[in-house]
Amino acid sequence: MRLDLLQERAIWQREQSALYIADLHFGKDAVFRSHGIAIPAVVGTADLDRLTGLLEQTQAHRLIVLGDLLHARRGMTPSTQEAFTSWRDRHPELEIQLVRGNHDVGAGDPPVDWRIDCVSEPYEQSSLTLRHTPPDSAADTRPTLAGHLHPCVTLRGRGQSSLTLPCFWVRPHLIVLPAFTDFAGRPQISPTARDRIFVVGEGIAEVNIET
Repeated sequence: MRLDLLQERAIWQREQSALYIADLHFGKDAVFRSHGIAIPAVVGTADLDRLTGLLEQTQAHRLIVLGDLLHARRGMTPSTQEAFTSWRDRHPELEIQLVRGNHDVGAGDPPVDWRIDCVSEPYEQSSLTLRHTPPDSAADTRPTLAGHLHPCVTLRGRGQSSLTLPCFWVRPHLIVLPAFTDFAGRPQISPTARDRIFVVGEGIAEVNIET
């Protein structure tokens, strides 16, 4: 089984023609605007445009979202629903599966006309276990993909310079994906010596993080 980490913050599994992403948080911009915070309406659609580019690049037949497709019920405004429905109509043959995350539970399952198969975690598929929330321990030796943590690390240069970047957090039998959306926080993770970190910027590169 081969899994390719992509700089677009996704994983590509060619043998299954499957693209994995986590934490799209669609509608989050609408939630912020409902609280009077001026967030441009193009934030969510920009993420969908990036996703379209990935689908065209890979020619994936299947899209698996590892939780938090939606941000909140309050974000399901008419314009939010119209934007996703329009995007879905441009990809009528694409199979989409959602492993429900904590935000999806609060928002509720997507509208029926989005044609998304929703399952609860953990969900076993082929040789992988798919989750939203990473397991607390690595006792399970079955390869697992998860999201939820929005993993990021800070790289420090000379002097006071630093740069915080999203990353893939590769642990024994587990890969935690970075948030797909650009509109997410950047919480720091604490990797151990056994972990591998692949930061995402203009490309993707493995880095050594002091533990």
